[in-house]
Amino acid sequence: MGTDEVRETTLTREELYELVWTEPMQTLATRFGISDVALKKRLVKMRVPTPGRGAWAKKAAGGPMRRPALPHLPLSVSSATLTAVFRGAPKTTDQEEAEATGPVADQARYESLPEHQITVPEMLTDPHPLVATTVLLLRRSRTDVQHVLVPSGKKHLAIHVTLGTADRAMLLYDTLIKALEARGFSVKVESGEHGPATTVTIGMERIGLLIDERIDRVERKPDPKVRRPVFGRQYDYSPTGRLSIRLQLPYLGEARVRQNWWDASKQRVESCLNSVVVGLVTAAEALKAQRIEQEARERERVAAEERRRIAEQRRQDEEARIRALGHSLKAWRRSEIVRQYAEAMRHAADAASLLGEGTPMAAWLRWVDAYADRLDPTLPAPTVPADPEPYRSPYAHYGAANAGDADDMGDLW
Repeated sequence: MGTDEVRETTLTREELYELVWTEPMQTLATRFGISDVALKKRLVKMRVPTPGRGAWAKKAAGGPMRRPALPHLPLSVSSATLTAVFRGAPKTTDQEEAEATGPVADQARYESLPEHQITVPEMLTDPHPLVATTVLLLRRSRTDVQHVLVPSGKKHLAIHVTLGTADRAMLLYDTLIKALEARGFSVKVESGEHGPATTVTIGMERIGLLIDERIDRVERKPDPKVRRPVFGRQYDYSPTGRLSIRLQLPYLGEARVRQNWWDASKQRVESCLNSVVVGLVTAAEALKAQRIEQEARERERVAAEERRRIAEQRRQDEEARIRALGHSLKAWRRSEIVRQYAEAMRHAADAASLLGEGTPMAAWLRWVDAYADRLDPTLPAPTVPADPEPYRSPYAHYGAANAGDADDMGDLW
């Protein structure tokens, strides 16, 4: 049977459990002809525990890998939960790489071609302007306690090397910058939090770049002949000549982005420049995804804030109407009481013959009638009551809109 033919594989829960704790899920998914995401969904449905993220890397490094027991299923579960049937043709590594899509996969395929191999020359000729400026500043630089060159000015590339590796580091920078610009990316020197920073711009994302030399540190033994020893630990520093190229990135959550390429016993960083380019594109995609997610969260935050603002405005408007209603009811009720008073007074005064023309009682009752008309909100024509306290604090009845009913209308009767 060829590898491109469809075949069927049937496994029980117990068999799947043993397999996922024997080899990585990506390997199993390739064997079954499905994606690792589809395999993970099937295992979750069958309630088969799987190794956590990074478990196989820890095991390869000699660390422990905790293996939980396979849980028992209730008798009510269907038979479909007890077995899994996989139908698909296993995919080879070449097929998976050919089917991969997206900027990272496209860049990886581009960098894998022999004609696009980045080769570092033996000598620095016709340096990039950023490299030429940095070389000039390095020649005038001083060294710190770790023997690292500290160039003056703010126009140099981000670099942390000693005199012995400065030429090699500049050759690396020159080759990498020219390769990045040939691929349509831009490299600039900007002001960073801790000095000049080298940034690579890919699309809308900016990634920090640094060439660094490893410096070994050995604790200095105290000299017994010194009468006044210095408090605290003292160290001696020695350059190693081992360079690394680092991507300076913010926290990217669960995104897997390689950020460091270094000299090893069987590899020099010069042979990793194509991988560095792929790493920069990978970092740009991770930053883009993070930015899009942050923008979505910000839009949701603004929308939620607008909803809260509208709800608060509605609450305030409702309380204003309640206050206006209470004020209008008080005035109307008071005008009715005043009219009842005037009627009672007029009846008593008439019985006592006190309502003659020009008498003080007659004048008083005319004023009372006019006052009742002024209080009555229905005269001369009814209007929508206005809020008597338009500048009231919005927190006067915070969280209790109904409390306003009692506060504003509790003394009407």
